[in-house]
Amino acid sequence: MPERLPNSIPQSIIVEAIRSFDNGAPHRFGQSTFYDLLFETRRYPPKAIVGLAAAAVTGHEYVPDDFSGGLDSKCFKILWDAGFEIIFKTDNQPLSEEVLPTEKYTEGAVRQVLTNAYERDEKARRAAIKHHGCICKACSFDFEAAYGVIGKNFIHVHHVVPLSSIGKEYVVNPKTDLVPVCPNCHAMIHRKSPPFLIEELRALVLKRDNKARD
Repeated sequence: MPERLPNSIPQSIIVEAIRSFDNGAPHRFGQSTFYDLLFETRRYPPKAIVGLAAAAVTGHEYVPDDFSGGLDSKCFKILWDAGFEIIFKTDNQPLSEEVLPTEKYTEGAVRQVLTNAYERDEKARRAAIKHHGCICKACSFDFEAAYGVIGKNFIHVHHVVPLSSIGKEYVVNPKTDLVPVCPNCHAMIHRKSPPFLIEELRALVLKRDNKARD
């Protein structure tokens, strides 16, 4: 009989499992197929991390056939309940408009891939979502309400102060500096420089909605 997964695993144990994974801890799990666990800008196979974390809790070694992954799985629920983010392998976050290739910031690092991808402080992102929620602050779009479980915990996070305008070290305040917005609104915010304020974009959305009702 395969050992059942615990109903929950503390966040600290999962972080330890991630560190063990990085250090080459032995396991029998392969790479993920459709989804990744996102932690500190790096991607991890969710089942492997949960397997290592569950082993630390139960003392039983888990193998891939012991439990399933996927959006409706207990494996993913454990990660979500512990405050982690799971993303599609095809997700490209954040929007590349927020950073210029020649600038450096202490919050993260720029790396040249096909576009300029910004390595952010994942703790700040999670803190912002915990405070503001996952509903777009500009248009009130709720991915989970619209798409069900695949939209759970999905949202972009916008820097109120554009990263490209910051030339010195600063401490991000997740409550005031970071705002959850949907990808559409995020793209529209950056349609001008300096970017639109959230209030400005919200006013445009309300104007559209009022016009549609007339």
